[in-house]
Amino acid sequence: MEWQPHSNGLVVPSRGRAFARENVGLLPTRVGLEVPSRGRASTRDNVDLAVRVNALGRSANLRISNLSLGGAFIRHRRPLFVGQRLRVSFLLPGWGVLDAAALVRWTNEAGVGVQFQSLGAGEIWALNVYLKTLLH
Repeated sequence: MEWQPHSNGLVVPSRGRAFARENVGLLPTRVGLEVPSRGRASTRDNVDLAVRVNALGRSANLRISNLSLGGAFIRHRRPLFVGQRLRVSFLLPGWGVLDAAALVRWTNEAGVGVQFQSLGAGEIWALNVYLKTLLH
């Protein structure tokens, strides 16, 4: 089997399943298994927000079930892949529409964890204000 490094830090065999370089024993990170994180930079808050997700020329109306300054968990039953780039757009109460590039960091049967890639200072401020209004 031939192995190739991928731009997102994973090592990908010719059959397309990704393996995390830092995993001892090279455990697969296909749908249903999470890539180990190096620690989250911010806490997550449970929410229920509508989100429009665009990927590979297709779009879907889905739901965000938790949100942080760094990313979100989006409920989705169709497979998306670790490293896949998305565009997410959702209404942030008190701000308006937040539109951002995102990267799929992990997947499971219920959805995908995404990391925001392109938030501006105003969007980060608005997201922080919104998250502070939620009950912890």
